[in-house]
Amino acid sequence: MITPILIKGGAALTATAAMIAGAPVLDNAFGPSKPEAMPVSWEQQRSVDAGSATSSHAAVLKAEEERKKAERKAKREAKKEAERQAKKEAERQAKQEAERQAQQEAERQAAQERAARSRAAQGGTPAQNRALGMQMCAERGWSSYQCEDLGRLWQKESGWSSSAHNSSSGAHGIPQSLPG
Repeated sequence: MITPILIKGGAALTATAAMIAGAPVLDNAFGPSKPEAMPVSWEQQRSVDAGSATSSHAAVLKAEEERKKAERKAKREAKKEAERQAKKEAERQAKQEAERQAQQEAERQAAQERAARSRAAQGGTPAQNRALGMQMCAERGWSSYQCEDLGRLWQKESGWSSSAHNSSSGAHGIPQSLPG
């Protein structure tokens, strides 16, 4: 009676016997293969597989974290570079604006000086010279008190005569300047 049981449940009995023996017989397309060395227990194999999966997962997580870190660093560096470029551009524009304003101011002053020289070269009566002198003071932005003080000084020096000359010092003109 043992034979019928083996025949009926042959595959199950063979697998059970192989498990008890510790080396299962694996079937392939060509029939049963030679027994191969298997881990001592399935629990140990699962433990090895779990350890491999854990370390593999940890490596993937670490690589992802490093990628994100590198991405954040690249963004910070790009932002800093953009800020540097913006600052450099703002400084360049500010410098150009300052140069433009300085040029305009220089041109304005040069025009005022040309006009003043032109008026001064014309000369005239002491009254005309005084009126011209007061006008020039006002154009310079001086207060009326400053203009009057200068007017009194030049009245004493030359009497507002453009041809005044001091023979002892060699001073010339309305302000009695040296050189004349």
